[in-house]
Amino acid sequence: MEIWKFSLQIAAKQSLLMPQGATILSVANQRDTLCLWAVVDPKATPVRREFDVFGTGHTMPELIGVFVGTVLIGSFVWHVFERR
Repeated sequence: MEIWKFSLQIAAKQSLLMPQGATILSVANQRDTLCLWAVVDPKATPVRREFDVFGTGHTMPELIGVFVGTVLIGSFVWHVFERR
């Protein structure tokens, strides 16, 4: 098992290729980039996982996923959800 970092865009409807069974640890700002860290089995088959990022006060559709975390980047606050 290893901990890997993945970069997210500040946008709804995006996907990451992650090893199957990856466990998300956290999301945070690293050098003005929205990053996600997960425990992965590097030998596992890669699968696509879907994410949405919404800003505070922005319109969003009905809750479509599981809340992952909130990240501050500059004066903006972003909320990350994983689609299920």
